[in-house]
Amino acid sequence: MESVPEVRVLGLRTLDQHELRDSIPTDNLTFEPQIPAERAGTSYEPATVIAVVLLSSAALNGLAAWVLKKRHRKDVSIEIEKKKPDGSYERVAVTVHMSESSTKADVVRAVGAQLGVDPSVLAAAVGNR
Repeated sequence: MESVPEVRVLGLRTLDQHELRDSIPTDNLTFEPQIPAERAGTSYEPATVIAVVLLSSAALNGLAAWVLKKRHRKDVSIEIEKKKPDGSYERVAVTVHMSESSTKADVVRAVGAQLGVDPSVLAAAVGNR
């Protein structure tokens, strides 16, 4: 499985942005404005941002901590773009099945498996060095 050094988490609101800042080391995280597509009519949509995350064991743990905050939902889906070796991005929906007994290690494994994270990074993130 190939390593994914960078992912972009799409459609984040202000609260998500603050929670990710609290969970992921600053050297692994930046934010970009998300430019919405032009829409006809007068519908209002809140401003969203994109989190650019350089995947490390600490960043993977931070993403898992953020997902765990949403454990009241049965399934948590996150729209993510994986950076490919050629520099292009592939859009995927990462879905984590949650329960009250879900642990951070469970979420790290689920997210890491769906993103194709390098096994050594995944092992470091769950504490199996």
